[in-house]
Amino acid sequence: MTPDQLPPYHQSETVEDVVQQNINTIIDLDKAARAQRTVTDRLVDAITAFCGSLAFVWVHLGWFGFWIGENLIRGSAGFDPYPFPLLTLIVSLEAILLSTFILISQNRDARLSDAIS
Repeated sequence: MTPDQLPPYHQSETVEDVVQQNINTIIDLDKAARAQRTVTDRLVDAITAFCGSLAFVWVHLGWFGFWIGENLIRGSAGFDPYPFPLLTLIVSLEAILLSTFILISQNRDARLSDAIS
C-alpha cells in the first residue's frame, strides 16, 4: 500500500495531527447524533440543560422565598400554611420528574457512547 492509499490518520506527520483528526471525528459523530434527535429528545435536553444552570437555582430561590415568605406573613390564612404541605408535594413531584429527565438524557448518551466504541 502506498502512502497515498493510507487512511488520513495514517498519513499524519505528528501526534498533534492525529489528535486533531480524532477530535474532528468526535465532533462529526456528535453533530450526526444531534441531528438524529427526536423532538422529545430535544425537549429533554433543553430541560436538563436548564436544570443544570445557575438560572435554575435563582428561579428556585426566588420561588421558595416568595412562597415561604407569603405564607409566613399571612400565617394560618396563607394558601399553604406552615409546614407547607403543598410546597412539599410540588417539590417532590419536581424531583421525580427532573431525575427522570436526567436519566433519559444519560441513557441516550450511554447508547451513543456504546455505538461509537
